[in-house]
Amino acid sequence: MNKARFIVILIGVLLPYLSRLPNGIAWVNQYLDTGIGGFFFIQTLNAITWGSVLAFSSIYSKPALLLLPAIFGFGFSAKWHFLTDLASDPQASFALIFIPIHSILYVGIGGLIGIFIEKIIIRKTNSKT
Repeated sequence: MNKARFIVILIGVLLPYLSRLPNGIAWVNQYLDTGIGGFFFIQTLNAITWGSVLAFSSIYSKPALLLLPAIFGFGFSAKWHFLTDLASDPQASFALIFIPIHSILYVGIGGLIGIFIEKIIIRKTNSKT
């Protein structure tokens, strides 16, 4: 489970930057040109997403189940980091605050599906054998 947790943190930290790569290096630079303060701002807020995925790691017995909250939460975050153009409007940077807050819902949905799979399907299968 420790390897899975490390991978979640690594993906979570790199996600805002990697999700902007398809739009070109100019889009990545919108996040990188913020200095050390901007980096910590983005990472502190982004920790909401990967931290909520990590919270489910204490519930699950199988590391593979972490894929569900990670795919839902990171997918939502990646989509909106990809779409957010900070140069379009002075208020566009507020998206950096709201993206991780809204991603909690998607992490929760994926996490609850994982709990359902673990409690209902996996435990019933193990109890029959």
